Amino acid sequence: MRHEDCARQDRDRRWRHLPVFLGVLLLWSPAVDARTTTPSTTATSTATAGATTPTPTPTHTPTAQRTGDLGTKHVVGRVYDAAAGVQARIAGAAVSFSAPHGSGSVQSDAQGAFAFDLFLHDTDSVTIRAAADGFAAAELHISGVDLWFHESVDLALQRPGARVGGMVHPTVDCPVDTSVVVVLDGAAPGAPARRTTAAPDGTFAFEAVPDGDYVVRVETDCPLSVYPPQTLTVAGAAVSLDLAPEVCPLILLLDPDHGPPGTAVRVTGRCYYIHSGGTARIYLDGALMTEVHAGTIGDYQALVQIADDAAIGRHVIGATTVAGTHIGSADFFVGDATQSCLGDCDGDDAVRINELLIMVNIALGDADVTACPAALVVGDETVEITALVGAVHAALNGCAAPAATPTAVPRPSGEGVCYESAGCTWYELGPHHPFSTTRAFCCRLWVGLPFSWCPADQFDAATGGCSACEDPC
Repeated sequence: MRHEDCARQDRDRRWRHLPVFLGVLLLWSPAVDARTTTPSTTATSTATAGATTPTPTPTHTPTAQRTGDLGTKHVVGRVYDAAAGVQARIAGAAVSFSAPHGSGSVQSDAQGAFAFDLFLHDTDSVTIRAAADGFAAAELHISGVDLWFHESVDLALQRPGARVGGMVHPTVDCPVDTSVVVVLDGAAPGAPARRTTAAPDGTFAFEAVPDGDYVVRVETDCPLSVYPPQTLTVAGAAVSLDLAPEVCPLILLLDPDHGPPGTAVRVTGRCYYIHSGGTARIYLDGALMTEVHAGTIGDYQALVQIADDAAIGRHVIGATTVAGTHIGSADFFVGDATQSCLGDCDGDDAVRINELLIMVNIALGDADVTACPAALVVGDETVEITALVGAVHAALNGCAAPAATPTAVPRPSGEGVCYESAGCTWYELGPHHPFSTTRAFCCRLWVGLPFSWCPADQFDAATGGCSACEDPC
C-alpha cells in the first residue's frame, strides 16, 4: 500500500467520529448556576417533621485558645433502616465516634436516637460509625466545621440485599437542585458501568452487585463540585460508602473562556484551605496579575485582563496560595480579533450545523479551506481539534461582539483588620492571618464561627495585635 494511502486511512480513523462528537456537544449545553447555598442541616438525611429529637445546641463555647476552635458540640442523631426509610429506627445500634479531641461509644435508644458531647476545631476530621445486627456498618467522615452546623447526624444502615450504598454529601457553594449521579464502574477492563441518581437527601444504593473490584465516581452539573473516585471490593457483604467533595478542586471557571487580545476575564475558584479571608494569587502564563481574599468557604473571584498583544492560541490562568501551593488552573484561548467568529463560513455572525460539517470535511481533506476561511485559527495551516471546539462553542453561545468589560470585583478597603477568632488573636498556620477589610465584609463571614474586628488605627502590624478589639457586627 502506498505511503499516502496509509496516511489517509490513519487520518480517516482519527476524524471518523467527529460528526457524532459535534452533535453531542451541540445537544449538551449545561447551564452554570452561580448561586450559593448554606450547608445541609443533616449529615445523611433531611429531618422529618414531628421528629422527637431535640434541636442540638452547643453546651459550652470556651474562649478561643487558637483560631478555629468552635467549642463543645452536643451531637445528636438517629440510626435507621435505609431500605425502609427514616421512620424505621434501629434500637440498640452501637455508635462510636473518633476525633482529635475525644472518642467514645454510645447506644441508640428505642427510637434509634443517640447523643454525645465533643469539642470541635474547624479543621478536625471526625469519624462516626454505627453498627447493628443484620446490617452493614456505616461510617460518616465529616469535618469539624460541618459537624458544628449539622442539626442531626443520621446514619442509614443497609441490609445485605443492598450491596453498595451510602451517602453523597453536597458541596455548599452549589445550588440545592444540583444533579448528583453515582457511577459504579467495574475495575476489570470492559466491565459495564451502573448509574443511579442520588436521592434529595444524598442517599444512593446499587442492588445485587456481584463480588469484585469497583470504582465509584460522582458526576454533578456544578463545575466546582468535584468528588475524588473511590475504589472498593465487594466480597459477599454489603458495602456502605460516604462520598464527600474535594475541599480544594484544582479547577478555575473562566467567563469568557476564549476571546481576542484585550479580553477581560472573570476568574472563579474555590479552595477551603484559604477560607475566611485567605489570599489567592492569580497568574496569567506564570506572571502574577492580582491577589484576592477568599470568602468563608474558600470561594474567590478575580478579574484578569488579557494583554492587547497576547499571542493567538492557548494561555494558562492559574491560582496559588501565598506560599505558592497550586489551587487551580484553566485554559484561555486567544483568537484573532479581526475574525468575527471561528467557523462562521458565510460571515452572517452565526455558526450552523452545515458550517461545522464543512470544517470536518476540510479536516478530512474532502474540502478545500477556501470553502470556509473562518475554519482556521490564525497561525494554523489545517483545521485542528481546538478550532472545532471553538466553533462548537460559537454555535452554542453565539458570535456576538466581545462583551463589555465586567464590573470589577469589589476589593476590601483598609478600614480595619478582621481576625478569624473571638478575641483578635491569630497564629501562623493556614489562612488565619488577620486581613485588611471593611467591617461590613467581616460581618459577611460565616455566621456561627468566631470573628473579631480591629479598627485600622488600633492595629499593630508588627505584632498583629489590637489595642481595641471589637465585635465586628
